[in-house]
Amino acid sequence: MTAWYTEEIPISEGPYTFKGLPDWEAFDNFAHNYITRIIWMAIYIVIYAFLTIAWWQWLFLPATVIMGSQETISPENAKH
Repeated sequence: MTAWYTEEIPISEGPYTFKGLPDWEAFDNFAHNYITRIIWMAIYIVIYAFLTIAWWQWLFLPATVIMGSQETISPENAKH
């Protein structure tokens, strides 16, 4: 894979306002909020309540919650 860089193509918009995309720092602050994580845990519980047909399937709920919170962790986020 080859990447090219040039300053000859003028782009007046910065990375946080590029073509109306959201400010990712604000989204990261929202996503790493404890209230947001508790809401996601509640959503997981509701999904499990509708989809599980045996008691042992509830044993996967902690793994689901841990994986959901781990996918937002990266070396960049660990600094915050």
